[in-house]
Formats: sequence, C-alpha cells, structure tokens
Amino acid sequence: RQESRFVFLNTLFSVSEAVMYMQLVDRLDQGMFNVGAGNMSYRYLYDMVARALYRSHVEGDLKAEIIKAPERFVELDSGMAQTLLDQRNSGKQLLLITNSDYNYTE
Repeated sequence: RQESRFVFLNTLFSVSEAVMYMQLVDRLDQGMFNVGAGNMSYRYLYDMVARALYRSHVEGDLKAEIIKAPERFVELDSGMAQTLLDQRNSGKQLLLITNSDYNYTE
C-alpha cells in the first residue's frame, strides 16, 4: 500500500536530503519558521528541501560554486599521492566510479 507519509530514500544523494530535512524538522518543532498565517506541515517542509536540493544538483549551481573555489570545499591530503603510489607499487589497482560530469572531475 502507498503511504504518503513515507519517502523512499535509496541513494547516497538521499542522505544529504534526509539530514537537511531532519535538521529543519528540529527547527520547525522549535517554532523557528513563520510561514504565512498557518503552520507548515512536515510534508511541505520535505517537499521544499527535496526541490531545493534537486535544483541545486540538476541545474549545476552547486558544482559551479565548488569549481569556482574548490579550496573552500575540498581538504587536500598531503599523504594521498604517496599512499596511491604505495598501493600501485604493491600491485594494487584503483577504480574510481562517479556520476559526476567529466569537467567536474578533471
């Protein structure tokens, strides 16, 4: 049976959606949102979060912001190059799988 009060979250991208929603539910429960004349429902809040994250992901706004200033979002690990070389020298192989655009991963 279809339950409208449940949402199926089945990707790693869904984790950020769930975390943001949970944090905003706490704020909603504390009365921190004043929307119009009435109370905001949990469903409406979820729909707002899902729409905002979908738009930022699909329209590329988030990726554009990261590419513009990657140092704000990515912490470089000074030992990573040596670790990868050690793995290769030990006969290991590395496979990187991503759903990011080519330009984003260059």
